[in-house]
Amino acid sequence: MAKRLVVHSPYPNLQGTYTESSTWEGKPAFVRQDANGGPTWIFYSSKFGRAPCWYFARSLPQGASLSSFCCSTGAADTPEAASWPVEDITEVREDGAAGRVVDPSCTSSEEKVRQCSECVTMSELRAGLKCSACASPQDRRAMLALSVLREHCSITVQKKLAMAFAAGSLQAKRILEDVAEAQEACDTRPLLLDEPPEQLEVGAGTSALTCEAISLSKAKLQYQWCKDGVALPRAERPRLVFCAAGPQDEGSYTCCVSSGAGAVSTAACQVLLSQAAREARAAAAAKRSRFESPLRRATEAERAGKKEDAVSLLSQAIEASEDNEAVRIDALLRRAKLQLQLERWREAFHDATAAIAIAPSLARAHAVRGTAAEK
Repeated sequence: MAKRLVVHSPYPNLQGTYTESSTWEGKPAFVRQDANGGPTWIFYSSKFGRAPCWYFARSLPQGASLSSFCCSTGAADTPEAASWPVEDITEVREDGAAGRVVDPSCTSSEEKVRQCSECVTMSELRAGLKCSACASPQDRRAMLALSVLREHCSITVQKKLAMAFAAGSLQAKRILEDVAEAQEACDTRPLLLDEPPEQLEVGAGTSALTCEAISLSKAKLQYQWCKDGVALPRAERPRLVFCAAGPQDEGSYTCCVSSGAGAVSTAACQVLLSQAAREARAAAAAKRSRFESPLRRATEAERAGKKEDAVSLLSQAIEASEDNEAVRIDALLRRAKLQLQLERWREAFHDATAAIAIAPSLARAHAVRGTAAEK
């Protein structure tokens, strides 16, 4: 069976699984096939540079020329035994072998400085985190995934994942494992990094559902929010905002993220109206009923020709609609017109004047007051 190497690197074009496929200068050469960017090779050569070493390159040398991504810092029998610049290659190991543990007491001073520099970068996400070269074996893949994410997602999401992982979150660990696995397999399908909670309460203020995904190929991602399985119009962004939500907004929400390489959907989030919002809506409905009912009955009285009853009912509506200017104006003008029909000129003038005080430019209020004044 051909030998396989697992390479960890901050760079997507170097990281992945390489398979022994050829020989070069008497040593095995390994290749990783990338469906989007072509092959990447690991091979040994003593003909280039100042000393024999192992190389990462897009192809095997052509004649006397070589264009490489990086090279080892010295000769070794195998790539996994070679020393690599830690800013380019954090680990090379045979597939199936345990990841290497870095013992600071056994490394060169130059490597220590570089490792510490990388650890400082990781600690900016969450205090105590180490780089993939210095981390414990069980954390190495997660730290490598965090390094990869620097080029693909916001610092906010990076910190959220780092802190959740450090706190022992199984979900954060799964997400980082998925990123590491996709990196090694050159998988360019969308990966979910942040998705909505299982449940969200909404109300009178502003609330939002957020979904963040990446593609390691940096392909453009398309977002589509759905409610109860139906795509929502104009909901094609990572963030879905609820403003002054009501019962019509309750339901099961998901977000589908797609690219040319595939699609992935978030788990469902149940959006519910908060108890405070329910109570506020109930109170508002009760308040509306105080003027809606007399307004409806006033309309019925007018149709029946009972003008005195209609005036009395409109008076109730006016008293109950102190906080609703539009309803109050309409009720005042309706009562003013009835007062004109009952030849109560002074009362009609007073009602029209009260409507003008609320809406000074209202033409129909001025017309009613003018008619009352003439009388």
